[in-house]
Amino acid sequence: MSCAPPPASWASCKFGDLIAFSQNGVGARRGSGTPTVVLRLADVSIEGDIAHDGLREIPLSDEGRSKYALLPGDLLAFRVNGSRQIAGQVVCYRGTPGFAFCDHFIRFRILASVADPDFLAFAFRVPPVRSRVLAGMVSTAGQNTVSQRTLADVDIRLPPLNEQQRIVEVIDSYFTRLDDAVATLKRVQRNLKRYRASVLKAAVEGRLVPTEAELARAEGRDYEPASVLLERILAERRRRWEESELAKMKAKGKPPKNDNWKAKYREPLEARDWGPA
Repeated sequence: MSCAPPPASWASCKFGDLIAFSQNGVGARRGSGTPTVVLRLADVSIEGDIAHDGLREIPLSDEGRSKYALLPGDLLAFRVNGSRQIAGQVVCYRGTPGFAFCDHFIRFRILASVADPDFLAFAFRVPPVRSRVLAGMVSTAGQNTVSQRTLADVDIRLPPLNEQQRIVEVIDSYFTRLDDAVATLKRVQRNLKRYRASVLKAAVEGRLVPTEAELARAEGRDYEPASVLLERILAERRRRWEESELAKMKAKGKPPKNDNWKAKYREPLEARDWGPA
């Protein structure tokens, strides 16, 4: 699907022009001191949601905690990952102030006077921008890596700040409705599975269509009750067993002298009464 060009009134700039500063994260085993929560790739989804279960802590000095402390509005770029679908994604951090971040991320602080962080995070999901990031990706030893330079060189079309904020509000509104629709669809799918099971149960229990006995009575005709059908099935089952056993004895050169061998036949579990209702 082709994208319409942005309005002519929007400014054209590089992402690097909007950065106050950038920084790689802390190594997994760096420092000593107070245990500090450090966000990893697994803790943040590409939608920017933080999974608060299982967050890892590593010891960091007061200087380290200050240096790597995240603030709401920081942009986090997925710097390294084995999947091209994840590497290079950009999310706007809206978690607890003071969390640190691992070196699989690049943190960007944005010039607040000209750009809204949420708007920029959304902008990096647009196909032309995403394609530019993927084109600058480097793959080494099974890991896809995006550099600060690659991200800084990405072209961004930027509306006025107030317009950016209105766009973010509209996106959030639409995404909320889409999330609600997805949740509703999942509930419907679960209900459909239960309904399918109920239909199958009702069908095999004879509750979906009139029984043969009911139809026969209504039409004034005879019918074969299930008990008679069951007798024919059991008789056929015994006949086949006897044919098989007799063939085995003859193949061994030991034909039976009488019918005593037929006593070895085992009837199936006692059949229920399937006679007419």
